[in-house]
Amino acid sequence: MACYRFHLMNGFAERRQAGAAVAVVECEAFPDDATLHAIAFQLNAPETVFIEPGTGRARAFTAQYPLPTSGHGAIAIAAALEDRLTHAVDFGHGPITTWQENGIWWFYAEAPKSRLVVLPVEGLTNALWIEFGDLTGQNLFVDTGLDQLMVPLRNQHAVLKARPKPEVLAQLADNGRHIPQLALWHQEGDVVTLRSFSSDQLNVYEEFGAADSAANIAGWRLATGSVAPFSFKVEQGISIQRVHTRLSVMHVSVDVRRRIAVGGRMWKIGTGELEF
Repeated sequence: MACYRFHLMNGFAERRQAGAAVAVVECEAFPDDATLHAIAFQLNAPETVFIEPGTGRARAFTAQYPLPTSGHGAIAIAAALEDRLTHAVDFGHGPITTWQENGIWWFYAEAPKSRLVVLPVEGLTNALWIEFGDLTGQNLFVDTGLDQLMVPLRNQHAVLKARPKPEVLAQLADNGRHIPQLALWHQEGDVVTLRSFSSDQLNVYEEFGAADSAANIAGWRLATGSVAPFSFKVEQGISIQRVHTRLSVMHVSVDVRRRIAVGGRMWKIGTGELEF
C-alpha cells in the first residue's frame, strides 16, 4: 500500500472559499493509469493533478476521464509546492512556465493553433438548445493545450441559457483526439462570461475554472484579427447552481509577442495523506 501526500486548492478564487477546486497529489513515481484514475475518483475534485516534484512530470484527471493538460493544474501545483518544485510542470507537451506576481499565479499557454469548422446552423442550435439569433462570430476549433470548439454567442443570456445535448454535441465537437470539448462565451467590454463543456454520447460535463478555455478565447481572438497586446477578465460559475457561489475569475493577458498568459488567485485550504 502506497501513501500519497495531497493538497486541496481553490483556484481562480477572489476569496478563499470561492473558485474552482483542484487536488494536487505528490508522487515519487507515477503508478499505473488505473491507479491514478482511481485516486482522482476517490478525491472527487473537479480536477486532480499528479506531480513528481523531482522531475516536474505531471498528469491530470477528472473523476470521469483523463485530461491531456491542465493550465489550472499547473499553477495549482506551483502554488501548492512552491520552492519544493524544482522543475517546470510538464504534462507531456513541454514545460509550462508558471510564476506569481502581485498575489496572482500565472502560466503561459501553448501557442494557439486554430482551424475553421463548417457546422450546420440547425445542428448547432439544436445541440446547444439556443436560437439562430444567439450565434455571432466565427466558430473555430482552437488549441492552446486543449483542442476545443469555440462558439461565441451574442449576449450573456444566450451563454447562460444553453443546455447542450450529449449525443449531438459529441458529434459536433469531436476533435478526433480526446473527449469532445466545447466553450460558449460572450465578451462585454473587458469581461467574458464563459461556460465550458465536455461530452460523450451519454453525458455532458460542465467544467469550472477552465483556464484552457480562457486561453482558447485569446487564441480565437488572435485568429480572428485582434491585435496584440490585449487583456480581459473571465468569469465562470454563474450558471452552476450551488448554495454558495463558486464564481471563478481568470485574468488573460496577451503580450506584443502574442504569448497568452492566464492567471488567478490560488488558495491552499488543506493537506493530507491518502493510503492507496
